[in-house]
Amino acid sequence: MAIRDSLALDEDSRALQGTLRGFLTDQLSSAALRSSLDTDTGYDVALHARLATELGLAGLHVAG
Repeated sequence: MAIRDSLALDEDSRALQGTLRGFLTDQLSSAALRSSLDTDTGYDVALHARLATELGLAGLHVAG
């Protein structure tokens, strides 16, 4: 089995990926992302809070 096969997304994962991609594309430019990486936290705190509250990602379990 190829590695790419083991990483294939199911329908729910693809839907989540599309939602996140759309949300982040609308909210965070590449320049803003790079800038946030250089902060003390290493991420945009306000955006992280929105991801947790608006999209419910604080409770998202990512299987390893």
